[in-house]
Amino acid sequence: MEYRNLGHSGLFVSEVSLGSWINASDNKQGFKAVIKTAFDEGINLFDTAEIYHAGQAETMLGEALSDYPRGDLVIATKCTGQGSRDKHNIGLNRKHMTEACEASIKRLGVDYIDLYQFHWPDNNTPIEESVETIGILLRQGKILYWGLSNYDADQTREILEVAAMLNVPAPISHQPKYNPFYRDIEERLMPLCGEAGLGFITYSPLNQGLFTGKYSDGIPAGSRLAEYDDAKQSLMLADYNMKAINKLQAVADSSDLTLVQLALAWSLRNKELSSTIIGATRPEHVTSATAASGIVLDESILKDIENVIDERWATIKINDYNEVIKNIDK
Repeated sequence: MEYRNLGHSGLFVSEVSLGSWINASDNKQGFKAVIKTAFDEGINLFDTAEIYHAGQAETMLGEALSDYPRGDLVIATKCTGQGSRDKHNIGLNRKHMTEACEASIKRLGVDYIDLYQFHWPDNNTPIEESVETIGILLRQGKILYWGLSNYDADQTREILEVAAMLNVPAPISHQPKYNPFYRDIEERLMPLCGEAGLGFITYSPLNQGLFTGKYSDGIPAGSRLAEYDDAKQSLMLADYNMKAINKLQAVADSSDLTLVQLALAWSLRNKELSSTIIGATRPEHVTSATAASGIVLDESILKDIENVIDERWATIKINDYNEVIKNIDK
């Protein structure tokens, strides 16, 4: 495993990190086996959120990580989720942030949180109030660093400006969605965060399992996609997606890489990325992903990948155009 600085901080995190959105379940032994493999493979960044499984993910993660030295772990969680059934127990207001942080610390079974993140923007709370509260949590030692998730470029810039105005340490990370089929952050958010010193911790690098190749012959029973409705399944398994996946599989094969390694190495080619989060329900999922750390794709492979992505995008635009024409004809 190779490690990178998390943004402008001196904190080092593994290039591949482990999330707990899909793997926190009643199977505690299975979950612990995944955590053990991740730790043994060199993963030190473990990401969760108060909203994941209504807090159960934090509890299970805390229990599983209690077997390992605290100093070897970077534990990240997020605020701004429905932490309970109380409709008021949500948001980036001072009350919820204070109580949510305390609750996360308790569920995780730790004395402090390494990285505390705004899960998504809260339009009902003044940004000044949210950033002031982060400053208080930092001074209290309840959190060591803070970051953002799911903020666009304008929202991120505003957060940075408010933090500077209030003399609160700037966030060190940003957690957006990013993979070969979802590249919205490249145009504005990536340059902004690179300049400001925010390291990316990207999620969904395998596009909810699409880049594992497991859907090439249909939807396996027990897979994540099997739980989605027909509309979501049709969207994920659209012809333009599956054709692109098959072509990327051929690129991977020609490079003696798995499709998972190709997709993760493609994301990690960016110097702005500090880590990319995988989801894993079995230990072998972890080892398959961690093998991507340190892989450098040469220019010819990157060009082949870009050609496939461009062809896919052109097909999508043609389909959109045909849909518009069809509706006009009606």
